[in-house]
Amino acid sequence: MRSTFIPYFPKEIWVIFIGTFLTRACFFMIWPFITILMRNNYAMTPVEIGVMMSVSLIVSISFGYLFGGASDKYGRRTLIILGAIAAIISFSVLALANSPAWYFVGILLNGISRSLIEPASKAVIGDILHDRQERERALNIRYFLMNVGAAVGPLVGVALGLTAQKATFFVTALSFLCYLLLVLAVFKAGHGKETRNATFSFIGSLRIIWNDQAFKVLVVANILVMLVYGQIDVTLPQYLMISQVYNPEYLLSVLIFINAATVITLQYFTERFTRRISLALKTSLGVFFLALSQIVFLLVSSESWVLWLVAMFLLSLGEVILFPTLNIQIDRMAPANLKGAYFGAATFYEFGLALAPFVGGLLLKQGGGGALYAVMFFLCIGVIVLYTISERISEKRTITA
Repeated sequence: MRSTFIPYFPKEIWVIFIGTFLTRACFFMIWPFITILMRNNYAMTPVEIGVMMSVSLIVSISFGYLFGGASDKYGRRTLIILGAIAAIISFSVLALANSPAWYFVGILLNGISRSLIEPASKAVIGDILHDRQERERALNIRYFLMNVGAAVGPLVGVALGLTAQKATFFVTALSFLCYLLLVLAVFKAGHGKETRNATFSFIGSLRIIWNDQAFKVLVVANILVMLVYGQIDVTLPQYLMISQVYNPEYLLSVLIFINAATVITLQYFTERFTRRISLALKTSLGVFFLALSQIVFLLVSSESWVLWLVAMFLLSLGEVILFPTLNIQIDRMAPANLKGAYFGAATFYEFGLALAPFVGGLLLKQGGGGALYAVMFFLCIGVIVLYTISERISEKRTITA
């Protein structure tokens, strides 16, 4: 058994790693600030911004299962290439946009590109790495690199003066062009033929997934997780603006850095600490810290940054424990010939992210931060209950199998 944190992986896996880091870092130079840009340039209200972001995400999620299943039938390489091209077009449109309508088109294309790339990229890891421990380590490393990019991106953007500037969209488009070239160079035409499911049926696979009761409960639980977590992407920047906290743009950069830096520094240690506990207990522990962070967000004030920082640290601690398990749960549940379809269906989690801007914006407008974070806390309690139900269904299925 290898003792190094980053073991040997085939070159295709490293392309996924490099592409994930590069595109994530450039993405986070601009994406956390896009709501501020839309608010400042077009005087859009929180609800208008929330509706736009939610609709675009819902449309993109609708393609998730379709594209995940398509990767089972037509190959991962094809879907990743199409996703990179869609991302290049998306960020080019955002760079040239001169109206809210063009912003909507660009955001919509970005969501579609993610639904093309994400399920296929995760399934590639399962296709190539047959040892479960190595496969789960690769999924954890991919998640780790996503957070390194998320930490580096906003700080680089601030340092270069690119934050909330249209030129940053072109930089992000360039990063996806680099990813595209890497995939074309390393994933040769015909790559992965042996893992393709020539008899794949969208209806047949949908029937299998629909009859998987444990998976369905898990999806509902993770929709709620994403609804809670998604508040930091769109609603939190708006909350900072209306709370009259000093220098909200800079505080947002610091909070994003704390989020990613906490995940980066603690992921290895939390993985080792929780290695011997069950997956169900690990997820419940993560949700506990997520719930605790919502209580602290309730207590923040505009005079001090301290509670903002504490709340984000607790949320990040919950994330670092919980989020690495999400892909592992799917990888364990999915049959080998339906990994793409299962990972694609798992994009329904993102309905939580799609609803987050709208629900968060509505709660923020009607009841302020207090109403927002009280509701999020009780949703966390519901998630723990659903995880317990899913685990019991899985145990019964294992016993009767």
